[in-house]
Amino acid sequence: MTEYHPDKCEILSITRKKQPRVYPYQLHGHHLKHCDSAKYSGVNISKDMRWTKHIDTFTAKANSKLGFIKRNININNRTVKDQAYKSLVRPILEYSQSVWDPYTATDIQQLESVQRRAARFTMSRYRRTSSVWAMLEELNWEPLASRRRTARLVLFHKIHYGLVAINMPLELKHNSGLTRTENSLTYHIPALSVDYQKNSFFHLTVRDWNCLPDDTLRTVFPEQFRGYVSP
Repeated sequence: MTEYHPDKCEILSITRKKQPRVYPYQLHGHHLKHCDSAKYSGVNISKDMRWTKHIDTFTAKANSKLGFIKRNININNRTVKDQAYKSLVRPILEYSQSVWDPYTATDIQQLESVQRRAARFTMSRYRRTSSVWAMLEELNWEPLASRRRTARLVLFHKIHYGLVAINMPLELKHNSGLTRTENSLTYHIPALSVDYQKNSFFHLTVRDWNCLPDDTLRTVFPEQFRGYVSP
């Protein structure tokens, strides 16, 4: 039987209410503490379902790793620096990205700023007049936001074709395909009024999915599908 240590357990109540009701919980006679955020499978989940806490934590970790690379790679070799960034820094920024893909400009720019610093380091161009966008294009580094979109679509594709053990939400129903504008492989998008719901994984991704060409939606193999939707 699994035993839980009360001192290692916390209560996370997910709500947007300004004055939520707080209920006391006990485990083995110990009162459990309430917290504003908690880490689950490496992802920081906040009580208001915003991802700022997670993004702050992981951009700080990625910047620290980038600083480590800068201190220890003393050769001016673009290929080595490129590989170091892609192997050690970018995976930090993309861990479980389909879950927490941000929709606010502040969070998006905070993530992109790490890649822009990495581009300057890789190209050894630190002048203020040097165009970071030109560096990114020369390095062939697509925006992290575009990579997150691709990752979301590939995961949704696997869910759609039953290649992963994740169920499609009941509110996402197939379109009937009976009219000229409908495709039986697309989904009906329910009306939502709250931003964090509209920009959650399923509801955000299905909007991108419905815009894809029919031939792309009929592609069964994930890697082939990825090639079609990658920027």
